[in-house]
Amino acid sequence: MRPRTVRVAGIGAGTFGLGGVALLLCLTGAPMTQAQAPAKAQKAPAAKKEAAKPAETQRVLQLRDPFRSLIQRGEEAGGQPLPPGKRGLVITQLSVDGIVVTPTEKIAVVNMRGRNRAYFLRERDEVYNGFVARITEDAVIFRERATDAYGQTFEREVTKTISGLGAKR
Repeated sequence: MRPRTVRVAGIGAGTFGLGGVALLLCLTGAPMTQAQAPAKAQKAPAAKKEAAKPAETQRVLQLRDPFRSLIQRGEEAGGQPLPPGKRGLVITQLSVDGIVVTPTEKIAVVNMRGRNRAYFLRERDEVYNGFVARITEDAVIFRERATDAYGQTFEREVTKTISGLGAKR
């Protein structure tokens, strides 16, 4: 006679797995906000006790989004929208479409991701996080003001070349 092997499968295994997950969720509970903690600590008079009970049973969860970065940059902060026009151009999101050279000045034609518009920049024009330092015949040099993770501000030079089919990279 052969020994029988018993396999736990189907409804029994699924119920056991779901029961374990439910038990863990019940034991951990949801964190309370600071506004709710003092309300439970204070004892209300008997007349107000029934009125306050439904408010105590409701929990307000204020959890942060786990997929958002903890470090927020100025243009990503979401607190304020970027200003319109040249002053709202972010250097890291710019692409140089062309440069116009005249005998008196050089003009860079740029556009920013997300905006369906061309902008004409000259030397010393202010943008959101810096200004145009120089314009050469094939590139635009920006001075970008940035803040590191410790809150100290510094300036760096960013060079953007002409983007296109025949551009040197």
